[in-house]
Amino acid sequence: MPRALPGAATVRAVVASVIAATLLASAAAWWVRHQVMPAERAPRLDIPEPVAAVELPPAPGPQPAATVRDPVESAWCERGPEAVLQVTEPLAQPERDPAATELDMRRAWLRCEALFALGRVDQALTWSRRMVEALARPTPAQPLEPLVLEQHARVRMAAGEANMEKLERALQASVEARVMLGDPPPDLAWATLGGLQKARGDAKGAMESYARALAGLDAPAWLALRQREPWRLQLLALAAMDRADGLVSLGRQTDARAAAIQLASDLAVALGEGDPLTQQANDLRDSTLGME
Repeated sequence: MPRALPGAATVRAVVASVIAATLLASAAAWWVRHQVMPAERAPRLDIPEPVAAVELPPAPGPQPAATVRDPVESAWCERGPEAVLQVTEPLAQPERDPAATELDMRRAWLRCEALFALGRVDQALTWSRRMVEALARPTPAQPLEPLVLEQHARVRMAAGEANMEKLERALQASVEARVMLGDPPPDLAWATLGGLQKARGDAKGAMESYARALAGLDAPAWLALRQREPWRLQLLALAAMDRADGLVSLGRQTDARAAAIQLASDLAVALGEGDPLTQQANDLRDSTLGME
């Protein structure tokens, strides 16, 4: 007998089973591909070969600003104080204000210093008074007041004036004002203030002022003064000698000997044994060594 054909329900069941099996197989294949072997699906990256580091030259640091020398200072260093008088002759005109600018006052100060160095004390005193009067009014040159006042004191002492207390107070106030403003006054102002204090009998105050004026001065510094600012050299050297002498008056003989020996040695190196300042320092050294 012929086999009976399956019913419609049976055919549908078989088809559904085949579809389900196919879906399960596809799902299993997807899971295996994406979870079991992720490396196979990950895109390949082209990584370049490492390149050897190249050492770059160091970046240039800040360059120091070129120092421009004032022609008046250069004239003194190259040809002496006489040349300063020639260069600054326009400042000597009656209508010219020596304090018109800070630079003008600085050059006027150098002119007065040149007159003083050449022994022309009366002319230096006249010129110095003119600068002091110029500072009595508001002027751009006010920062140079301590320098002008200290020079005025020196010139007046050289001219034979003895009553300097008023000028000493003015210089003291000017120096202290510069300190309060954070603008250290020049060493020359401290040196002259020390000289005024010592002349008045204030040896302790003089030693403090001298110490400020002479801070950091050694043989190389003395040599630099000789080459670049000779107008400061003699004053500071005499202040150093006066300091050693003042230490003796305070009973500090050991400190006086040490200061005198060091000064004589430094000046000998910077100026030479034949220089008059070196010879004065040697005499001071010998006198302190002879003390008991």
